[in-house]
Amino acid sequence: MTINGIWYSRSNSTTDANAMDPLTDPEACTRDAALMSDMGINTIYVMAIDPKENHDDCFSIFNSVGIYVLMMLRKDAVFPTSYDDFAGSYNTDFLKSMFEIVDAVKDYDNLMGFDLGNFPAISQFALSNRDLSYPDAEKMYRAFVRDTKEYIAKNAPRPILVGWTLYLPRNDELLDASDLASDHVYWLGCAVDGDQDDLSRADYVSFWNLGFFETSPVKDQVEGYKSLADKLEFKNVVPVWLQMYGVSDEADYVEYELRPDLVEDSLLLYNSSSQIVQPNGPLSGGARFTWTNANLGWKVPKSNWGLVITQENGNVQQTEMFDRLRSVFKNMNTENWLSGDSVSSGEGHPACKKDDMVNTTTEFFFDQQTTMTIATDWELPTRPAGLDALITSGVGGQRGQMVDVTITAIVHTVRDFKGNVVTDLSLKPSKSESRTTTRSTSSGTAPPVQSSDTPLSTGAKAGIGVGAGVGGLAIAGLAAFFLLRHRRNAKAAAAGKDTQALDQESTEGGGYHKAELATGPGVELQQAELPGATHMSPQEVPAREQKGYIYAMNGDDPAELPTTERTVELPGR
Repeated sequence: MTINGIWYSRSNSTTDANAMDPLTDPEACTRDAALMSDMGINTIYVMAIDPKENHDDCFSIFNSVGIYVLMMLRKDAVFPTSYDDFAGSYNTDFLKSMFEIVDAVKDYDNLMGFDLGNFPAISQFALSNRDLSYPDAEKMYRAFVRDTKEYIAKNAPRPILVGWTLYLPRNDELLDASDLASDHVYWLGCAVDGDQDDLSRADYVSFWNLGFFETSPVKDQVEGYKSLADKLEFKNVVPVWLQMYGVSDEADYVEYELRPDLVEDSLLLYNSSSQIVQPNGPLSGGARFTWTNANLGWKVPKSNWGLVITQENGNVQQTEMFDRLRSVFKNMNTENWLSGDSVSSGEGHPACKKDDMVNTTTEFFFDQQTTMTIATDWELPTRPAGLDALITSGVGGQRGQMVDVTITAIVHTVRDFKGNVVTDLSLKPSKSESRTTTRSTSSGTAPPVQSSDTPLSTGAKAGIGVGAGVGGLAIAGLAAFFLLRHRRNAKAAAAGKDTQALDQESTEGGGYHKAELATGPGVELQQAELPGATHMSPQEVPAREQKGYIYAMNGDDPAELPTTERTVELPGR
């Protein structure tokens, strides 16, 4: 599977992360799922939810069109997590709040996994007043992985992926990803003492990096991703993807904005000629920032990052970026990104060895020259008092269940970027399946794991293949994480629906940099070029020279994953 994702949040709250929960309003979810599926989006990245709210409808709605959910797990993870947020967080109360989120969503079929959130950049630990060292912070996060995976193993109906996100470090050359990147991935993904059931190893590692046009134009930003891919080529011990990517520009009336030409980073990122994303590269895709404008707690001025503008009454206006990005993905076989050939390396995860880590130091200059070292051993901190009992008994959080999706009409008004009402928009579920429901209990005890013979719901019935007792995970794309999926191609419902070319008017503020499109047969079919696939000639999307809009993600009904009889395994590198 290749992740074609989008950040999905709804609030401008700067104080309450739970207020950003985008999965409590079924009407809004129906609207956005219809738009995203029309574009080919297959994953939403959700930064925060309120575990006391009901999310049944929204998870089921996204599931009905084949869209998975990746969820940030740290309760304080309003982007970006800082040293101060992080340093004292390894305690029982904090973990209890994380486990409540696990309970709230663990029963949803299309939950792909949990992200422990953005790990503070190494530079934040270079200041002289830091009591927590960077290596100790890494070990603390690996302990979070271990404790969360053990909680899932004892309290959830199936294994669920747990990983964490690093800022993409770079060397002095802006385009060159730091050599530390591959050693971070190795340290996070190796198995302590060679134990293939080691719960402390991350199931995946992701990186985030936002480019700014003045210093990192689209092509340069993508070169940075390619540099990362090159460095991971032989050390990709776990699946790696881009948790947050995008390029923005400064504007007079907002701090940052997106322009139509700036979404071409998606074209260059997913283009097979770039050899960044699988099957031709080591990365498993990424999640673009962001679906709609939201403050996210880190900028007071609003920034036009969004693909759509969402009004207070729920009406939506698409932006030029939405239309441009849809044109990009329409010329790629995004339905194939939910599938892939099963490739097994025949080997387990490498045993953790200090000698296998080549690049472990870097230098910073603040008030003085400082040499920083990453962790080279795997001695994790002792669990805080009471945590063992909490993991064993569960926190008894509110639980959800899959429900049937019966309402497909869009109640809000949706307009294109020219202001015309979009009249043919509706949710198009792939199918309706009977679902085994799970009810909220007074304990965290999980119901029996469903048999593979049980009818699967519309989205990914997960039995995700990484977690307690599951070793040797591997993937072709990030979908190597799933053991069994029954999904059929629902793309035919949207066949023949061409995107309208963007108009070419120019207004003041033109002269934008336009990235060249790569040529060759790989441009269109990028991912798994399945037998019988036809090569489409690349189509260059015309640039619109106008500032001031935002970007949003859309997609056709995504294809369902084909029946798979065995675990998809990680390609050997």
